[in-house]
Amino acid sequence: MNLHLKDRISLVLLSLASTVGIFSVTSVFNYQKVSAHCTGYHPHHCSIDDIKDLPNQIPSEIDNCINGGGCSIPADEAWGEAGRVAYTSGQQTIAAKNSRLPAKGLTSWQKDHLRPYFGSLVDRVRIKYGATTLDNWRIGNWTINVPSDGQAFCNDIYITQRYRSNNRSLLGLIAHEMVHSQQCKRLGGASNFGYKYFKEYKRANQNYRNNQLEREAYDFEAKFDREYASREERIRTAKRHVNWSTNLGDRIQSHREMPEGSFLQSGDGRFKMVVQGDGNLVVYQNNRPIWASNTSGKGSPSFKLAMQSDGNLVMYGRTGVVWASNTDRKGVSPYNLVMQNDGNLVIYDRNGTPTWATNTCCR
Repeated sequence: MNLHLKDRISLVLLSLASTVGIFSVTSVFNYQKVSAHCTGYHPHHCSIDDIKDLPNQIPSEIDNCINGGGCSIPADEAWGEAGRVAYTSGQQTIAAKNSRLPAKGLTSWQKDHLRPYFGSLVDRVRIKYGATTLDNWRIGNWTINVPSDGQAFCNDIYITQRYRSNNRSLLGLIAHEMVHSQQCKRLGGASNFGYKYFKEYKRANQNYRNNQLEREAYDFEAKFDREYASREERIRTAKRHVNWSTNLGDRIQSHREMPEGSFLQSGDGRFKMVVQGDGNLVVYQNNRPIWASNTSGKGSPSFKLAMQSDGNLVMYGRTGVVWASNTDRKGVSPYNLVMQNDGNLVIYDRNGTPTWATNTCCR
């Protein structure tokens, strides 16, 4: 489950442990009852009852170990076994609390973004938007509230936000929760997931963010956000247009740069080499492309083309190199880049020897 304020039941245990001191964790783990009026017809009655002991659900040695008594098994094993009950009980409780909400599959837009990472899982998860999550827990006179944006119980995901079409932040939240869905499948189901999650929580010194399963989810969410932003920038850049406004003649020499929107034009006017606003370098014959660097959408604008003194022809974006002819130190400086009347774009060294060409000659 996700915590940007996204919690998991184990975080409640941490908060209770630090606030209350020694308490009956068995009660927390064993609680799996909601109000008798919590039905599909009375969802407003779906509040957590006072926690009641359900005897014999957790062996006494596990309860004793968690609550500061003697441990006959490793402490992390005790937390893991208790986690089996906590997670499956929570799964039943949250389902009852949200029984009237429709479970929705992912939209086509969401699937397009998530399928490369999650495969067929995007066809199996179901989401309830506007859900009530497991935030309110009471033990006797103690009440704790942990606001939550989302919680995942294997393939069932509960999101507190309302559905918003093609929303990036909502997509990131879903991506985080789907990591937990993926973990649940990998571990063999809800019981094993609960065991692993609580065991790792204990191993992380009861620190939510250091839990191995949460680190995996948060690391993926950060990666997903970066790659989403990069894809969006590529799309925007690929659609970007800059007017062809600056004719620099048929050639440039070493140490010269061509800004986006500038072009070389052959002496007979039939051919143009254009530095485009989408990051592409293109040779046109009467406005029909005959060669391109195929770098549309790569890099960040603005762009420029440089005929460097080392003989390399390089397209730069705002953040670095987008394309290069890879001809540095070929031939003898200085160099000329020429848009010829035959349709060929050629780099010549001082001796008139070609070091690179588009090979679009003789049109």
